[in-house]
Amino acid sequence: MDENEIVPEEKHSIHIRNMLASIERTFLPVDHVIGKYRIIEEIDRGGMAVVYKATQLDLDRIVALKVMPANISINHGFVERFLTEAHAIAKLNHTNIVKIHEVATEDNIYYLAMEYIPGKNLYYYLHYYKPKLVDVLEIIIRLTEALSYAHSQKIIHRDLKLNNVIMRDMLNPVLIDFGLAKAMENDDKVRPGITRTGEIMGSPSYMAPERLLGGPVDHRSDICSLGIMLYEMLTFKNPYLDQRNLHQTTINVMESNPIPPRRLVPWLPVEIEAITLKAMAKDPFNRYQTMDDFRTDLVRYQHGDPISARPPSIFSKVQHFTKRHWVPLVIGSIVACFSALFISTLYIQSKKEQSHWQIVFNDDFDKNNIDKYWILKKGSTDSADGSWEIINGALSGKTSKNIYALLDKHINRDILIECDITGNPKDIYNAGIFLYGNQPDSSYCFYVNKNGTGVSGLAVNNNPFLFREVKQNKVQLTCSNHIRIERIHDCITFSINGTVVTKLYENLPSLGRGHDKVGVFIQNGSARFENFNVYRRAIPKVPSPTLIADRFYERGDFEGALDEYNGLLIDFAKDEIVKDVKLKIADCLIRLKRYSEAEEVVKSCHLLTNDKNDPLIPKLYFLHAVIKSSTGKKGDADRAFTKLSVNYPESGVNLAHLNSLMIHCMTNLENNQPDSAEKEILMLGQYSQNSYKTLHLYEALFSYYRERHLHDSTIAVAQRIIKKGTRSDPVVIEAKVKLAYAYLNKGKIGKAKEVFDQIITGNANSERLWDALNGMAEVNIYDFKYQEATALYKKIFNEGPKAMPVTWNAGIEFAIGLQKNSPSESNSIFSIVSKGNHPFPIPRLIAQYFLGTISTDNFVIEWKKILTKDPWYYYYLAQKEHLSGNEKAALKSLQQLRNELSKKEWNYFRTLKIINNYSRW
Repeated sequence: MDENEIVPEEKHSIHIRNMLASIERTFLPVDHVIGKYRIIEEIDRGGMAVVYKATQLDLDRIVALKVMPANISINHGFVERFLTEAHAIAKLNHTNIVKIHEVATEDNIYYLAMEYIPGKNLYYYLHYYKPKLVDVLEIIIRLTEALSYAHSQKIIHRDLKLNNVIMRDMLNPVLIDFGLAKAMENDDKVRPGITRTGEIMGSPSYMAPERLLGGPVDHRSDICSLGIMLYEMLTFKNPYLDQRNLHQTTINVMESNPIPPRRLVPWLPVEIEAITLKAMAKDPFNRYQTMDDFRTDLVRYQHGDPISARPPSIFSKVQHFTKRHWVPLVIGSIVACFSALFISTLYIQSKKEQSHWQIVFNDDFDKNNIDKYWILKKGSTDSADGSWEIINGALSGKTSKNIYALLDKHINRDILIECDITGNPKDIYNAGIFLYGNQPDSSYCFYVNKNGTGVSGLAVNNNPFLFREVKQNKVQLTCSNHIRIERIHDCITFSINGTVVTKLYENLPSLGRGHDKVGVFIQNGSARFENFNVYRRAIPKVPSPTLIADRFYERGDFEGALDEYNGLLIDFAKDEIVKDVKLKIADCLIRLKRYSEAEEVVKSCHLLTNDKNDPLIPKLYFLHAVIKSSTGKKGDADRAFTKLSVNYPESGVNLAHLNSLMIHCMTNLENNQPDSAEKEILMLGQYSQNSYKTLHLYEALFSYYRERHLHDSTIAVAQRIIKKGTRSDPVVIEAKVKLAYAYLNKGKIGKAKEVFDQIITGNANSERLWDALNGMAEVNIYDFKYQEATALYKKIFNEGPKAMPVTWNAGIEFAIGLQKNSPSESNSIFSIVSKGNHPFPIPRLIAQYFLGTISTDNFVIEWKKILTKDPWYYYYLAQKEHLSGNEKAALKSLQQLRNELSKKEWNYFRTLKIINNYSRW
């Protein structure tokens, strides 16, 4: 084998450098004369030559003189190829190919005299002018035309790149250095594009892969290079260039797939991306086969016609990726299979250890079977007070007092209840489901639309406080409302129409007989119950060892449970289950009031774990606190509760403790201890960052003060909240609303307006904004500014949340304001409120009264059923009498209203002013 002959290397072992960097360039001074050309100035330095601006002396014209390297004559083979190629190119005649005037030599210096083009190269043009897509396509199309012409003359450029294109003007490119790359390559024994020394000629980042891999080179190599140029003009990034390393650039050209242009320029049309990637495809057979094909696709895109190029299919991408990475894919597949098998085994085992919901009762309310499953109760023997009846597969009830239906089954496990409460939303209020008691007063009551105010939530053991964790306008009642109540372990979840209304955690729930029933109830309202289903947690295929003991515990047999749990301590002395068993033993001992024994068990549990993230730790804190509290050591109990809240604020155990604090706070209000209640609310704020829990407690406190006309107390509490909180805190916004109404109740109209203004201007996204607008409207009516008030009521009615009563109340006032001047429009609004799909009985009742669909007597009767202590119905009696011209009756109704109102409330001031200024009303 010839020692000079190079055997093609593996592509990963190629070590190359750019030969052009080692070529000895020829430099000529200004005014130097070579041949018939005088040098004016140097205008460019190429990879192997220097280009001068020169004057052709015999024709007195400006030319570009390209002077070749000084040592070029040493290589006789190159000189021969150079002259042959140069003379062939000189015959080309195309507007987008530079014209060669002469090829000559003098003193062993070879040079070409070419047409002088004063423009900048395409690389400069691209980065300075940043052409639009339409201009880029026009430039590339003209280059394809030039190259197609050259290819038809059997000439290939071989060194296409942005620097080898001069812009004659903004859209006219001119190709230079045409075909000279071939002259710089060695003979056919050496892989094309790479010299015998392993050096490369030209710019590898624009080369077709076959020029580096030793494959045949033809006109399709120019197509690939032009595709790379198009890619760079579209993305301003060469797809293969690695600025750090020429070797890596070459490897990129041979192996790497370019990043799809649309990942770099998301707005780029998918057709242009497909054209570009097809032009620069690594396999010549996957490219356009001629420059004319390349140009045709570009022109088709310009005209909006379908193109022949298609984005790579998913199959081809996968095939290419698999071919390149088959070894790691095989290894990965084997690992994945074994991993999947292992995980599947664990999953199947865990499923066997898990429980699932199992239906235990279903009732579609067949009239003949109602007495078989349900015990129907009502609050009075008088049938007028309400009753149950089966109507079209629904258990329907309506009452002015209390009725309930108790399911005659015992429920003592985790439970899931699903039920539909149906009918017109106007008929659904003060209804719901009760759980874990024989009657609603001693149970968990899940209210739907309590008191017709749109508020739903959970009340515990007849406590008036309603647990809810969602804004009022988030629960939209419809004609069919799906109720879901789920208890798993110590967490009860209440949902309406897929929206979670509240989650209640409990630490020591009541168990045993008397706490294992479920039923439905109606309190001073009406409802229809359909599709009542009860599920329980079925025993898993691989039950827990504590199953039998847990059943004793759930039934309230704590002595029996203790015996079983103690037996488990012997059977599983060294297992992880011991910690859970000991906690349950401590729970049973506390319920049996054996506190000293329980304390010893809790202490032993602390010795079983050093892991602060152990989920059993919060329960230990809680049990320790309960023991201390039950034995009179309140300080120790408070410290334990504080540690629980600080270290485990989001644990179910801490949340259950917060719930008990909230109930205790409400108990203080019921016992007329508002100061103690406020202290507990502040303490709750230390334990939890949940502002809605605090908000609802403050709502209850404010209601307590309002009902007793303790307006100074309301003002004091509200000001303390506002001073400590932030402007956007829901508690602060609520406090501002209550503060404004407290000022109104004290007759301080100006101060109330200031607070309302603060809410309106600073809390545009708060649901309390509408209450503030409503308050401003009431103040305007008080000042006899009816036009301004009507505008505010209109805004609330048109834009306010439809799930809040203030919106529909505003609709009533808006309609009343229009009654005199536009009775038809007024009646239209009354009709919307009367027939609207909302759950608020009071605005509906008022609208029906003004429309005349119910009599005055029935209006008063229905009002008193819903709002037993509110005499404001006199106001609407007076309004209707006033609008009908019966001024005497209207004034009498206003006087009756004044007599029944307290002199310490805002409505009294409103009524008194109307009476004293009746002519302005």
